[in-house]
Amino acid sequence: MKHKLAGLPVIVSDVGGPRDLVQHGRDGFITKALDAGELAEAIGRLTEDPKLRERMGGLARGRVETRDWSEAFEKFWHASP
Repeated sequence: MKHKLAGLPVIVSDVGGPRDLVQHGRDGFITKALDAGELAEAIGRLTEDPKLRERMGGLARGRVETRDWSEAFEKFWHASP
C-alpha cells in the first residue's frame, strides 16, 4: 500500500526547524512564537477560507512529496546559523 500524504497547510512557530520548511502565505503560515493572537488569526484564515486551505494544502503536499530523511538531514546539517 502506497503512503498517502495528507496535503494540508501547516502553521508553525518562527522558532525552531519547521519554519525552514514552510513558505509563509504560500503553503502554510509562520507565526510569532508564543503569540496566541497571531496563531488564532492563522487558524481562523484556514478554517474560514476553504479555497485558501485547498490551494495551500496542494502546494504543501507538492513540496514534501519528493523529500526523504536523507535530504532533510543534509539540509539541516549544512544549514548556516
